[in-house]
Amino acid sequence: MPETKTFEELGVPDKLVTALKNLNMENSFAIQEATIPDSLAGSDILGRAPTGSGKTLAFGIPALARLKKSEPKAPNGLILSPTRELSEQIKKELEPLAQSMGLRVMAVYGGTSVNKQIKGLRGGIDLLIACPGRLM
Repeated sequence: MPETKTFEELGVPDKLVTALKNLNMENSFAIQEATIPDSLAGSDILGRAPTGSGKTLAFGIPALARLKKSEPKAPNGLILSPTRELSEQIKKELEPLAQSMGLRVMAVYGGTSVNKQIKGLRGGIDLLIACPGRLM
């Protein structure tokens, strides 16, 4: 099996490459190699891959790379997630990378305090991960 490209070779910004290296991630997975360059360039992507194949970083890295710092109450990025478990999983995976870029990530979903989530949004969130019901 041929070795995949490094994140640096895919055009990922230096701050994210360093953060990925700090998490012991240097080489991309196939889904990341197939999608990250086009997504970084602003193209729409559609990817399908098995569980554990690196899909979250395939869309998360470009989302963070292209994101600008937000104003309070106005996130600049949105990831829709069908379940609270997946929302938390996405947040957990992207949060250390977001921090390396000086960005804040938050997940919102039902079954938890809406007031706490509203307070978090008021404090300034750059990337919001939301289940559709709570987003509405």
